[in-house]
Amino acid sequence: FDSLQAKVLTASLALFVVALALTQLVLHLRERGERQADILDLGMHSLALPGARRAAWALASAFIVFALATSIVGLAWGITALAGYLSFTLLGRSRIPLRHAVAAGAMAGALSGIAVSAAGAADLPQAVAVSLAVALAVTLALSVDAHGVGGMPGAPIAVGVVALTFAAVTGVFYLSDRPDSLQDWGYRLLPVSALLLLFVSRMRRLQPPAVLEGLFAWRVLGAVVAVCHTATLIYILDYVLAIN
Repeated sequence: FDSLQAKVLTASLALFVVALALTQLVLHLRERGERQADILDLGMHSLALPGARRAAWALASAFIVFALATSIVGLAWGITALAGYLSFTLLGRSRIPLRHAVAAGAMAGALSGIAVSAAGAADLPQAVAVSLAVALAVTLALSVDAHGVGGMPGAPIAVGVVALTFAAVTGVFYLSDRPDSLQDWGYRLLPVSALLLLFVSRMRRLQPPAVLEGLFAWRVLGAVVAVCHTATLIYILDYVLAIN
């Protein structure tokens, strides 16, 4: 940010967003009482509306997650974590409250870590890794549900194909060397060809087995797409900055 160009770019982008928000606010104020108005699609509503308080808590906790992730692993991955967290918490709701699922996951993780340490099967870093893995697995298993707010998409298999395509592209980018030519970029984007399956009508009509419904909930598929999309954008931005 020492560069004058960098200062001008960041300031102009911020002013542009503020100008858009003010313009939209003025237009909505002129139409008061005629229809519901959102400012920049944020959907600000009264806390008296159903689900509004839950959404407010989710947004507040999202900023805590973002701050912690950014301070531990850096801004790029903090943004990625924020994208996945918001999708997971706002696009769905399990029959088990999220706080109960997190508490159960934390207890299971702690007990697992203590158990492997007491048995002498792992040193401290390995025990911590086991604890975190178990905690995450239990939390996800209890909190994932195809029902509630968001629910399942109308064509769950088709949306699943999109989510897997995003995941495959992101994985190829981060697990391979930096591309040096258009041919390299082409190889890395080959997983995108899986989207051709969406043109098969039978694929769009397919429904997942009942036992796997939870994995096709909007909250899961949306989180996968949001995380992979954000991570891919970060990779491309990093590539552009590196060559310039």
